[in-house]
Amino acid sequence: MKRFSLICMALLWTLSCGKQNKKQEEKPAGAAVAKKLSGMSKKVVAPKIPPARRPKTLLKGKMTMEEVKKGVEKFKKVVLDYPHNELKPELRPVLKKLIEAAFVMDALFLQQVSRQNSKLALDLKAQVKRDPSLSPCLEYFTIMYGPWDRTNHEVPFWGTAVKALGAGFYDERVTKELFNARVHQLEDAIKAQKDAKKKKELSSELEGLKSYYSVVELRGGKLVAVPYHVFYRKELLKASTLLREAAALSKESSLKNYLEARAKALLTDDYRESDFAWLKVEGDIEVVIGPYEVYEDRLNGFKAAYEAFVTLVDQTYSAKLKELSKYSAELDKNLPYGDTFRSSGATNRPIKVVNELFTAGDTRAGVQTLAFNLPNDPVVRGHKTKGGYKLVLLKNVAEAKFAAILEPISRKLIQKEQWKYITFDAFFTHTLYHESAHGIGPSYVPVKGKKVKIREFMKEYGSANEEAKADMAG
Repeated sequence: MKRFSLICMALLWTLSCGKQNKKQEEKPAGAAVAKKLSGMSKKVVAPKIPPARRPKTLLKGKMTMEEVKKGVEKFKKVVLDYPHNELKPELRPVLKKLIEAAFVMDALFLQQVSRQNSKLALDLKAQVKRDPSLSPCLEYFTIMYGPWDRTNHEVPFWGTAVKALGAGFYDERVTKELFNARVHQLEDAIKAQKDAKKKKELSSELEGLKSYYSVVELRGGKLVAVPYHVFYRKELLKASTLLREAAALSKESSLKNYLEARAKALLTDDYRESDFAWLKVEGDIEVVIGPYEVYEDRLNGFKAAYEAFVTLVDQTYSAKLKELSKYSAELDKNLPYGDTFRSSGATNRPIKVVNELFTAGDTRAGVQTLAFNLPNDPVVRGHKTKGGYKLVLLKNVAEAKFAAILEPISRKLIQKEQWKYITFDAFFTHTLYHESAHGIGPSYVPVKGKKVKIREFMKEYGSANEEAKADMAG
């Protein structure tokens, strides 16, 4: 997804501080841990586990109050408008349920950013109540979904704790060295194991650690992958129920099918069928909800963050762009990469233009999303008969960005006689090309005779390389 510097206020910023999952902290001895981790292979020496970091909330962070105020001010607050006549009465109850489910994603993402976030937010609110002059810190916390400045290399502005590379996806004692040591041990053990049952158990453990939908804990000196649907069960049960209720209220069968499938997926972490269903959604409502992007996981680039988009389809504009979707396969053929890396290629590649009503979670943190190309699952994207991807452009967000950012800056940098070329259509078309480029190119790379997902192969470098590809090809 492409992100730009603007906060779009569809509704008031809302900080949802859900209760954290309480996990009993373990304090294993380093030697015992090394023994357990190195038991599978003599080739890898398990690194020592650092003590758990307990960040203290300090009134003074590494940014001054003046810097925090400037940080808040650089985000333009706007009211996102939409064609009110297109919001039909029968859509309102469905949208209400979807927005309620989106708030659950918001609370979950806050936990995913940091397991300390809920406590920090409550503490900050209490401090602001005693000293209103600290209110810019609370506003910035709300924008950033935590006490770190996303626009300035994650510098802390409330307290001095360094943001964990693994965010809240991993126990804070899990380093990249420790994680990779266990992964390599498991890979070696799987190759050496002759017993089919034990090999399956080892493979399951490895898949769990590398899963997009698991939290990695450190229990008794051992890395343990806990599925999202277990770790966040209480919140996901609520979101699933709300999606089922929205499905029951919807008169659009394709949307109903997607919401029912997604409600089930939230409780199993198996999103493939609901992704297929999403590609077929028609009608006036376009909604995305669940864990998608891996930007927040700077440790490995594996873990997906929860987010939600609730939008209304601009049917007129979408019809104009429908013809373009036919050419994506031809564009892919002209990219300079070998046939070895090419997927079979799905033909279902719809383009939707929508007006944003509400967003939550990952997409709402810091700079705002202008468009997206989903799903990310390469199996869904490459399935010949029912797979593909959908390109969704947020028209009212693009209009707000153009009016508040691009046009004013352009008029300061470009000669007056060329101002006539500064148009919204040019800006919107650039976004269209960028997002279209996300849909082409290789999804897998051959490694030792096996097809490995690009995201898995590139790890923490995957997101940056994907954006570079979209900029170059688009």
